[in-house]
Amino acid sequence: MDKININNLRGKCLAAMPSLEGQFARSLIFVCSHSSEGAMGFVVNKPFPNMSFSELTFNLPFVSKSGEIIPLYQGGPMERDKGFVLHDDSLIYDDTFLAGEGVCITSSPQILQDISTQRGPKRCMIVLGYAGWTSGQLEAEIAQNMWMVTSLPPQWLFADEAADKWAYALASLGVEKASLSLPLGHS
Repeated sequence: MDKININNLRGKCLAAMPSLEGQFARSLIFVCSHSSEGAMGFVVNKPFPNMSFSELTFNLPFVSKSGEIIPLYQGGPMERDKGFVLHDDSLIYDDTFLAGEGVCITSSPQILQDISTQRGPKRCMIVLGYAGWTSGQLEAEIAQNMWMVTSLPPQWLFADEAADKWAYALASLGVEKASLSLPLGHS
């Protein structure tokens, strides 16, 4: 296995340790930017219950109403009213940001129109909000064993089996979730 550079996690995934509780419990986060100033990523395995792309775009006149059901994901607790499209590199827009090998981020209205008319990227997911860390915060959380860092192939990020992504990420590291122990505290 390749050694992962903890100082450059762009394009990597963070799999929450089983002991992590709260909003990030059992989360898989794709890190799209990471520098000495902090980090930003998107939760890629927690769809919004009972909410779809067609419901989100219902009042947007520039988006065609194809009826296709595309799930929306809870990207993280920061700016939940802001939407992003994570997608493969099959289409590049003026505002597209390359976030990792084969993974792009676009937030233009044009990509929503293209998705609604089935002319968008081959694989994509729509997220609302993001996860963010200040300078040194993510590195400290990794040192405290809150996250395991892994690389996943882009096609797995866009897989439909949202609930399985976290377990798959752990398995890609050779870890079964049942074999990880919870912290017992200090004596």
